[in-house]
Amino acid sequence: MHPGQTWEVVFGHSRDRVAGNAIINHAAAEGFPGVKLRSDPCGGFEAYLAGFGDQREAQAFVTEAKARGFDVIAELN
Repeated sequence: MHPGQTWEVVFGHSRDRVAGNAIINHAAAEGFPGVKLRSDPCGGFEAYLAGFGDQREAQAFVTEAKARGFDVIAELN
């Protein structure tokens, strides 16, 4: 991990902001508030939750989210 990098969990990608906001709203309705939307360099938008202290914390969150039916991944940003 390089200085300034943090772990985050990606909830999904969308072609447009409306679809991205749908991902955010679904996450919030299922008990995962704070998911944000940003432009994806590959096009479209990415819904993500940032602020995990380390990989272990992010992976624990991924396990919980997957248990609730979300197809999420942890990655460094």
